[in-house]
Amino acid sequence: LRAMPAERASADAELSAATLEKRERVASRRVLVLEEQCASLEHSLRRREGEVRAMRAALQAVEGGSAVADPAAAGGTLRSADDDAWSADDHNPGGGGGG
Repeated sequence: LRAMPAERASADAELSAATLEKRERVASRRVLVLEEQCASLEHSLRRREGEVRAMRAALQAVEGGSAVADPAAAGGTLRSADDDAWSADDHNPGGGGGG
């Protein structure tokens, strides 16, 4: 009768070990999937950052290089000195030249 609890404990320990091994394999697969997703997202981010840099460079070239470097400093948009001049003309239909 005393051997029964020991055998049961041994079987329980084997089952627990097998369960832990299975959980470890599942967790390892999840880690690999997450690492792959992270690498993919990092690649996409680098590509998007490159696209943004190219768009900013094109915009600066179109505006003659006078665009504000920090979009947040211009109220969240890229603006140039020319934009401000046009805006001033809109508010002064007579032109501002005194004539």
